[in-house]
Amino acid sequence: MSIFPQASNINIQVINDTDEVFKEYAINFDTCKMIYKDGKNLIVTENEALKVWIVKALKTTKSKYEAYDSKYGNELEKIIGKGYSKALAESELRRITKEAISYNQYIKDMQNFSVVIDGSKATITFTAITKYGEVNIVV
Repeated sequence: MSIFPQASNINIQVINDTDEVFKEYAINFDTCKMIYKDGKNLIVTENEALKVWIVKALKTTKSKYEAYDSKYGNELEKIIGKGYSKALAESELRRITKEAISYNQYIKDMQNFSVVIDGSKATITFTAITKYGEVNIVV
């Protein structure tokens, strides 16, 4: 027995979250500040929004800030000062980066991953394969 009347015209539609266009507030990556237009936050969509999301996720320590749920962010600081070999450090950076971005359902894969380690600084470069195409990331 249904809870709906038989003559019902009720149309139930299941909406997948990825049916929505992904949006984020625009950020100036050089200053790490939000971008405003006419006094309001500028909103970017699709791959530009995913670029913002990815960079923020890779600059945010997982489980450190209550504003984010426990899955958001990364665990990159866990490898700082461990004295890993270059090969092991690169492998861990790849694993941690992939784990951090895979939380977003709009991101399908990561390709062309590379790491340049210069002293205590690591620069991570990769191509994120998204629902909207590809976006190049440098962090």
